[in-house]
Amino acid sequence: MPAPDHPSQSTKVTRDAPEVEIDPVVLRSYERIGKSLASVRRLQIITVLSGGERTVEDIARRTGMSVANASQHLRGMLASRLLVVRREGPYAFYRLASDRINDLYSMLQELAAELDPEARSDGNWISIERLAQRMKGRENVVVLDVRPEKEYRVGRIKSARSVPLDTFDRRKTDFGSDHDVVVYGRAADCVLARAATEELVRSGLSVARLRGGFADWKASGLPVTRSARNK
Repeated sequence: MPAPDHPSQSTKVTRDAPEVEIDPVVLRSYERIGKSLASVRRLQIITVLSGGERTVEDIARRTGMSVANASQHLRGMLASRLLVVRREGPYAFYRLASDRINDLYSMLQELAAELDPEARSDGNWISIERLAQRMKGRENVVVLDVRPEKEYRVGRIKSARSVPLDTFDRRKTDFGSDHDVVVYGRAADCVLARAATEELVRSGLSVARLRGGFADWKASGLPVTRSARNK
């Protein structure tokens, strides 16, 4: 007997199994982290904390937020496990929960530059790998760390000089025109590194900006150092 063209009313129709076989609990974890990053202010916090642990007051000052606003964002980032907190007396010190958060931030920068023209920076860049080669070959290059001195003391590219941006007016002639200058800050899109690079270019120096920050250099396993009292 030929099969009917249409299933009878008694035929049980089953829904296709979902093709995405990732545990929904795991997907919700991804969603929670993604939502926690979907904020300009929180990305600024990650940039600040890439230089080491900070109090809420320090984070607020460096990002231009009020302490109340910074505290609200920090609570959200703690809830999503992006941050951990250390308490010492009346003070709370926040830090990134994993160095891989810096890796994720670097990947976001690269993806944004690939997909969004507004995220692309003009100017002369040097990759981490190329700078490492030049330093290993003892080429004529001066590396400038333009982060605040406190961050420089905690950790820096080996042989880098500390030249915070607010000292540039009186120190930009110290580097000499016979050197290539490489500038780096907290990240590839660090506003400190951008401003320092523009200032040096106006002074007629040969300057490049590192495509990455200190955290990216450190994550690559390249030589770093710190001041003796921070060891």
